[in-house]
Amino acid sequence: MEIYDKHGKRLIEVSCMPLWPGYHGELHRHADLEMSCVVQGQGTYLIGDGCYAMRQGDVFLLPPADAHGIRLTEGQGLDNLVIH
Repeated sequence: MEIYDKHGKRLIEVSCMPLWPGYHGELHRHADLEMSCVVQGQGTYLIGDGCYAMRQGDVFLLPPADAHGIRLTEGQGLDNLVIH
């Protein structure tokens, strides 16, 4: 879902990303702040040079400058609600 202002500029994008067991997302950046909310499952968030455990209920705020990616182990999926 996307929300636009009256001039057609995108203000917010909300999406639910179901990630499959063994998923390895490449490190990447966004032009906007990202809020990532773990709906279910568990995995590892790579943010900059750090690795952080992810589990249901966790919320991560990622500034545009921070490279990030998600890694899941075999047998474990994850549903991630993402807001830009």
